[in-house]
Amino acid sequence: MGTPPGGIQHQHLDYYLNEFCFRFNRRNSKAHGMLFYRLAQ
Repeated sequence: MGTPPGGIQHQHLDYYLNEFCFRFNRRNSKAHGMLFYRLAQ
């Protein structure tokens, strides 16, 4: 999707990195529909 218009603001950097790590760690998951359910548990 790319970065937001204007780049990444310093105050939001932690949120962007956390989301990147979340997506990277689950890129090969076989059960994509169960990701939210597993997180909720």
